[in-house]
Amino acid sequence: MRPLVPLMAIALVAGLTTTAAVHSAPAARALPANALRNGDLIFRTGFGIETRMLSIVGNGYSHVGVIYRSGGAWQVVHALPGGPHGAVQTEPVEDFIRFARNGDYRVMRVRWHGADARARFDRAVRRSVEALRGRKLLYDFAFDLGEPSRIYCTELAWRVLRAAGVDLLPDAASHPRKAVLPYELTRAVAMDRVR
Repeated sequence: MRPLVPLMAIALVAGLTTTAAVHSAPAARALPANALRNGDLIFRTGFGIETRMLSIVGNGYSHVGVIYRSGGAWQVVHALPGGPHGAVQTEPVEDFIRFARNGDYRVMRVRWHGADARARFDRAVRRSVEALRGRKLLYDFAFDLGEPSRIYCTELAWRVLRAAGVDLLPDAASHPRKAVLPYELTRAVAMDRVR
């Protein structure tokens, strides 16, 4: 899997990715607002060369973000290169879905037993997201989980949930140079598919 990382970095740096401004997917059915919860993960497949490269080694999902409620609206926080305030970006769920190729996206949720545990998780997710949004992190073209000043999409999702008490990739911290791809999170046993 590591040989893929330099190729993806070269593609992103060289500007070979297709931007959201160029492509948008056919209208996808969004989930009703009452179906979403803080900490849900949302996956999509994009249009760029990195998507094609990831489809070689994974199940096709090339991007992931974390859903959270802010100001009464559902948002997705995710990491992309080239943002005006660093890699960490926020957008409405509908906008995130709009750039899913063929309208294909998946929402997954951490499995919780008990309202108290769920409420603690919700609060911890919001704190974690706000802490990340407050930092101007660079995009991690090396896909290195051990580099705290840089971040990529899967790492952002992993960091947010881990800070909220759920480690979907317990072996990842012991192998920080391993690239963790979005599809690996879809296989986590502590997650249920919402859509």
